[in-house]
Amino acid sequence: MGPHPRLQRLTTHLLPVAGDDAGLDERHGYGHALRTQIEHGIVDYCGSRRGVTAFVHESEQDDSQATARNVDQAVTLIRDAISVPLDAR
Repeated sequence: MGPHPRLQRLTTHLLPVAGDDAGLDERHGYGHALRTQIEHGIVDYCGSRRGVTAFVHESEQDDSQATARNVDQAVTLIRDAISVPLDAR
């Protein structure tokens, strides 16, 4: 009979938080792995539409202001995606 996705009416936006920098993620393929496992493995399986995936890197740095800027940038990406109607994307 197979799965029956039930979340088609929803859009899922992801905000992954990583302690390392974006370069390390890229070199080791962590971002790609997360996208494969979460976006495809969970979001697609549930039938939800994929929204924005906005990473927060270097979440454990000593400079709290830099961390706050990283968080603000990621949240802005998601906020902007939410404020634009799906049919206008």
